[in-house]
Amino acid sequence: MVRSRSAAAREAHHSRYRDLESLRWGRLAAAARFDSRNLARSAVAAEVGPHRSCCRSIDEETRALLLASLAQVGPLYALEKEGGFKRGDERGVAFATKRLAAGAAAVRDMIVAAWLDSANTPVGYPMVNVRDIESGKVRATRELFGAD
Repeated sequence: MVRSRSAAAREAHHSRYRDLESLRWGRLAAAARFDSRNLARSAVAAEVGPHRSCCRSIDEETRALLLASLAQVGPLYALEKEGGFKRGDERGVAFATKRLAAGAAAVRDMIVAAWLDSANTPVGYPMVNVRDIESGKVRATRELFGAD
């Protein structure tokens, strides 16, 4: 026999859930206020640095990015607990600036890698690499692309 919760128990559960959700959204709103009040786009751009070409696959690059981000979770919470994200605290500004710059650099590097690798993408029928069309090795004709 399956017991159903009483209406009071269900309401208590939903109330706790709403409280947790409001706490979560409150923290997100506080983080957004911190970002907009303390961070400067020029400071983040200055931290980004030059393009870094890598020789790893996109899967390996993504794994490395996630592990590097995971390594920053402890310092993030420690800094937050110490009050480092209060308005004007340079520790929070420096941390957030570095993390945003790392994310921007990672996205930029992955986009450049995808663009460069797109030359190896086969197109048409029979399949030929874009690089071969660009180099003139294969002539792009309407017949090559058929119904594409």
